[in-house]
Amino acid sequence: RRYSIIFWIKDCIQSCLTNDTPWYESAAATGDPDALAALAQKLSRGMGRDGVGSDMHKAAALYRRAADMGHVDAMTNLGVLYEVGTGGLPKDGSEALKWFRKAAESGDSTALRLLGVAHANGTCGLRVDAGEAVRWLTRAAEGEDWEALYLLSVIHRQGSPGRPPDPAQASEWLRRAADMGHPEAQYLLGAGHLTGEGAELDLASAALWFRRAAQNGSAAAQCNLGAFRAQGLGGLEVDLREALHWYTLSAERGNADGQHNLALMHARGLGGLSRDAGEARRWGSLAAAQGHAEAAELLRGLPCDAQEAPEASGEAPQEAPPEAP
Repeated sequence: RRYSIIFWIKDCIQSCLTNDTPWYESAAATGDPDALAALAQKLSRGMGRDGVGSDMHKAAALYRRAADMGHVDAMTNLGVLYEVGTGGLPKDGSEALKWFRKAAESGDSTALRLLGVAHANGTCGLRVDAGEAVRWLTRAAEGEDWEALYLLSVIHRQGSPGRPPDPAQASEWLRRAADMGHPEAQYLLGAGHLTGEGAELDLASAALWFRRAAQNGSAAAQCNLGAFRAQGLGGLEVDLREALHWYTLSAERGNADGQHNLALMHARGLGGLSRDAGEARRWGSLAAAQGHAEAAELLRGLPCDAQEAPEASGEAPQEAPPEAP
């Protein structure tokens, strides 16, 4: 497998600051389908986290022009707009399917996956059909669409009417998704190695996959990696400062276990922290608001005088199986 790094280079600092792309606009004015699709994408996303400068109505019109000219990515994106009903377009499942199928005919893996998801969930006016979902998702997976690989693992793990669970197939798809860097797949593979369910019981492998998933932004994996660091599991040395780092990232992403563990670190003054009942209460309250029983117990006992390293709730990951989106 080969990978590429793409750099987008703009010709002046003003373009970087304002998100202006006059080269797209001039090319789009001549009817260039690539420029139309690129400009539509820019307008649909805007700039920065707040999407400054986005205009979904203009984006939809540009996607339609590019799609009518046979631009595959524009077809897929236009289908998404019809599926959710945005950009001035009506919510129209049949129209969404039409554009997904057009893009799928050209082998677009995203369109193939979206058709699979529609069959899996019974959306866009379709009935739930696991067989059709697997067929479309498998075609998307052949194009190395990592979300399709992951969804196939979910479907085979959970099973469906007329299709019993297939743990071996589920493990194979999960491993392929994890190898491609899918964060949730990496987390679940680590969890399997931790519990011995669907994978060999191997704490060192669990630590490896939790680290990969954590680095890719999985809040659950960040919490578990923090727990491994706090307790010296999986061949890792005890390092409470690094545990604090991962708990903080997990907590900031809203993970209840991470919030609870961070509250413990503040309550006990671990990882280089001073004891801070206020911070412990803040993070503990966020976890308790999500129904975390241990966090609620912690709040009742603040301030905490215990000195030992926390028994991190991330040690045993939550194993409620994810549902196919």
